[in-house]
Amino acid sequence: MPTRVALVDLSGLLADVVTDALTSEPDLTVSVLPSGSSVASILEHHPDVVMVGATDPSHYPGAAELLSRQLGLRVFAISPDAKDAWIHWLGPCTAPFAEFSAEALRQAVRSAVERAHP
Repeated sequence: MPTRVALVDLSGLLADVVTDALTSEPDLTVSVLPSGSSVASILEHHPDVVMVGATDPSHYPGAAELLSRQLGLRVFAISPDAKDAWIHWLGPCTAPFAEFSAEALRQAVRSAVERAHP
């Protein structure tokens, strides 16, 4: 079963970079959702990972609601310039995303899902 990734509120160029990094992988599917999508509309897509654009990725305000409504979900909050990215998961726990590259992004998505579904 492929890992479902939902993109929300990423800038055009950042959304393109993330989409390009992930869609070439057969085990990952990407849905680009409309800007400002509600938590309910995001969760209708049953994502394993949600990637959101956030001014302050370490304190993304929507993470708590998303995580409390879908067990095992991972939220990647990424700054508009992609210089700062954090992974949020229920605990609440967050961790810095050390390197933002296509390969690091693919590996982080896979690792996040593996931790959620061992």
